[in-house]
Amino acid sequence: MDNDQLTTSLSSIRSKTAVVQIAKQLKGDEAGIKLLYRLIDKHPGDIADKASWVARTWFDIFKVNDLAFLKLNLKALEKATADPVIRNLTGIFVDRGFPASFDSKITTLCFNWLSDYSRATAVHANALFLLTPILQKYPELKHEVTFICEAHPQSDEPTFRWRLERAMNFGF
Repeated sequence: MDNDQLTTSLSSIRSKTAVVQIAKQLKGDEAGIKLLYRLIDKHPGDIADKASWVARTWFDIFKVNDLAFLKLNLKALEKATADPVIRNLTGIFVDRGFPASFDSKITTLCFNWLSDYSRATAVHANALFLLTPILQKYPELKHEVTFICEAHPQSDEPTFRWRLERAMNFGF
């Protein structure tokens, strides 16, 4: 699939069915997946949101755990600024996990997202989920996570408290 075809397909997405169809068209198309991630990076707004949705769906459908694609996802996350894109791309790691070599970058990203109170609840939830295995390995980070989360405007909400407790107790 070339750039124009993919951009047109993404523009026409109106349902999960359309997302699944595009993801299936990208099966075995390494260049198409790389293009999808370029669109996430270069086209802020609706195209990036939909491209990230397709990427997550592609990972889910084909059970992708290839390190090269996980690295591509991490690089995109490091540049992402829109909540829907962050939600979709973190969702890939929530669903698939991530290699230990990503711990440092994932930790930094999660701390940044948790400290940014303007972020969507789903971004904060995914950040806490991603921190869970890291906190198991590095329990000394629990104090920093607690400090950030206690100052969070949602800290009194039961759902936020539940997710924080689950992350601290390693239980997702």
